[in-house]
Amino acid sequence: MSLNLPAILLASVLAPGWTSYGGNAQHTAEYLGSSQSLQQDIWHAGMDDDRNYYGTDVLAHYASPVVTPRNTVVYAYRFNEINPDGSTNYDNWHMIARAGQNGNEQWTVKTDYSAPLVWPTDWTSVFPLATVPVTGPSGITTGAACAAAGGTILIKADADSPTSALNRVAFYTTFADYTANAAAYAPIKVNTPITSDGNGNIYFGYIVTAAVPSSLSALGSGGLVIMNASNHTSRFVSVQAMGVGGGMGQIQDNAAPALSNDGTSVYIALCPTLQPGWAGPGYMAKLDVATLQTDASVAMMDPGVPGYPAVLLNESSASPMVAPDGHVFMGAFRYNYGESHGWMLQYDGNLSSTDANGKTFPVGAFGWDDTASIVPANIVANYTGSAPYLLLTKYNDYADFNYEDSNAIGDNKVALLDPTSNSTGVDRQTGVAVMNVVQAVLGITPDYDFSSPGGPPIGVREWCINSAVVDINKKSAIINSEDGHVYRWDFASNKLTEHKLLEPATGEAYTSTVIGPDGTIYAINNSVLFAIGNNPIVASKRSSKVNDLTAENLKVAEAALLML
Repeated sequence: MSLNLPAILLASVLAPGWTSYGGNAQHTAEYLGSSQSLQQDIWHAGMDDDRNYYGTDVLAHYASPVVTPRNTVVYAYRFNEINPDGSTNYDNWHMIARAGQNGNEQWTVKTDYSAPLVWPTDWTSVFPLATVPVTGPSGITTGAACAAAGGTILIKADADSPTSALNRVAFYTTFADYTANAAAYAPIKVNTPITSDGNGNIYFGYIVTAAVPSSLSALGSGGLVIMNASNHTSRFVSVQAMGVGGGMGQIQDNAAPALSNDGTSVYIALCPTLQPGWAGPGYMAKLDVATLQTDASVAMMDPGVPGYPAVLLNESSASPMVAPDGHVFMGAFRYNYGESHGWMLQYDGNLSSTDANGKTFPVGAFGWDDTASIVPANIVANYTGSAPYLLLTKYNDYADFNYEDSNAIGDNKVALLDPTSNSTGVDRQTGVAVMNVVQAVLGITPDYDFSSPGGPPIGVREWCINSAVVDINKKSAIINSEDGHVYRWDFASNKLTEHKLLEPATGEAYTSTVIGPDGTIYAINNSVLFAIGNNPIVASKRSSKVNDLTAENLKVAEAALLML
């Protein structure tokens, strides 16, 4: 397909865009178009002026890029700002748009957003953004929404137009009142990714970090907002008003709300009001979209420690995922910590963990910082079970946590799990029956403990994903690795059939992989957003806002890769 087509014609032949985390309001991460191959770096752009390194790890969560149907890529960029006193403020955010086909910058919105968790206090939180349909005088456009100060949202009416209007919307008051009292409202923060329902509404969580005017007492300590991007009307409900009990105080940081398949319910993950680095027992809640009443809630329990809660951490970037049959999957940590596996918990649409016969739904043996992706069972040739879909999740075995589990050997994998069966699967630590592994692929690059230079390998580099895009037509998935490469995992052969070096091996806070409407593949590695494909027309293009990859670094990283 020629990239010289007029924009309107181009839009008419492209696949749908990628609206928010996990690609849609259910976060299933399924791509239905025709993807390109992992041949070349078409363009790339930096996402951070000040990457937070701990050894060779980057302590930052980055928002999933989103892509409009007309192939405009919108992503987050953190920049350093020099204060009047000469100090540096690292907590500054841009929303940037680039043309998907060549990386040319289309527009930039500088925000005044302040993240709930920021280094050196803790890992940098996700900067909330999404695309959303906006109805205006000239019809429906694909707008872009992002978080701003005081829990407000900036809405750009047309993400494909550099000159379209930009509006600030406060969900709890008028724009005039917000402008007059912005300092008083500063403790209100958006703390989750933004979910777009495709019908002009966005969903997000907020927290209240300090005292606000008594007139806003209904905000409680945190809650959920539904906002219309066209008429700017909003509705919210505090966690206290949800009535779920258990001392819940907020939606978990970084956990995007998920909608039921019919759009009438919204699922959220709740935890106590947590300070950075803290953990607490988790709840799931199901709210009616029309009334914001709580239809169901459940305390998340640890399958390996009967009677004790599973734990949610604000460092996690896992979100609820709603499967085609309405089942809800959510990752949580173990009650007694141990090795960093956690669980992929499963509920029906009413948040029951058991079926009509009282049988407990199978759980996955990894999940605390991962959002499961949906893999239709009919694209996995060797699957002979009856499940209509499988789950793609990370399936790591962290050897660097062997002080808590001496049997850990660093076999870091990504796996396809059968959510209907646990007849053969057993959790290594607890002996609990877990979802059967249909097939898995092991990381291929040796890993080393950076604190012990020259020591032996501690397994293999892990897969650097919190949501992996499933390429249905090519029966594969695009998965990002901490060895600096992005891979295509082919389900038919169960092999890594394509790979592309992006950066030297870097431990990265879990990131998403995405495919745009023209088939371009997007991956984040070492705080850089890469657009990868096989388009022979567009030469590789680099943004000025990125440290160039040196030939020496590339040579060293490539040498570390085991041959496919």
